[in-house]
Amino acid sequence: MKRFLCAAILTVGFVGIVMGDEIAVSITKVDADKGTIEYKKYTGTGKNKKLEDTVNKGEIAKGAKILKGMFNKDTKKQEDGDAVENGLKNEAFSSDKGVNATIFTADADEGDAKKGQITKIRIGGKKKAAN
Repeated sequence: MKRFLCAAILTVGFVGIVMGDEIAVSITKVDADKGTIEYKKYTGTGKNKKLEDTVNKGEIAKGAKILKGMFNKDTKKQEDGDAVENGLKNEAFSSDKGVNATIFTADADEGDAKKGQITKIRIGGKKKAAN
């Protein structure tokens, strides 16, 4: 039983390390040809959520997923939806106001992604009907 418990704890710990970062952002500029984005991070939560003034740059990994976000009322969490048509070239990224999104980065070199590269972008957050 002790071995099982130790193995379970280590497995959960390692999965957390490999998953990378999940960051709430407003994407302000996209260069689909170069595979880069510029964005501002959100800080805080709920009513205290604010957009930072600092503009950050991110490199998109080859094979990165560009998805629509869906809010699940049952779990009260954002989930992946359908793929965004035309990826980074979609007209949603041409807004002057920016596009609210969640970006996911690689914590370590994984497949085609290098540490720090963006492996997934989830835009928007329409509500998903409860089943």
